[in-house]
Amino acid sequence: MTLHLVRHGRSLTDPTRPAAEWELDPAGFDDVWALRERLPSRASWFCSPAHVAQETAQLLTDSDVGIVDELAEHEPAERLLPAVRRILDVHGDDDVVPVGHATAWTLLVAELTGSEGDPLGMPDVVTVPSRLR
Repeated sequence: MTLHLVRHGRSLTDPTRPAAEWELDPAGFDDVWALRERLPSRASWFCSPAHVAQETAQLLTDSDVGIVDELAEHEPAERLLPAVRRILDVHGDDDVVPVGHATAWTLLVAELTGSEGDPLGMPDVVTVPSRLR
């Protein structure tokens, strides 16, 4: 089982709305579609409740995508890590693709590998073997 952490695509900034309601910038759709080559064809998919994460997941897969509140951008590590552990407990034999945010994935990569890794682009994917179980 491998964990493929996807950072959402570029968003359209709208200062009149909360960031969680921003939408993807259509000019960046090609960048999101390019990630398909780096992701498994069969996997269990999950995403943050933020619109940009949901839209990114929709561009990357035709599979069902579970929305997990704890994958939100500024969710504390003490909620993020147990949420990912629960996902892995249920889907431990599958590749898992959560779509979310750089801050959350930096915390997760540090937990999995002991280092922060390279900064994530927008969009981007980092693939790591899961050791959170």
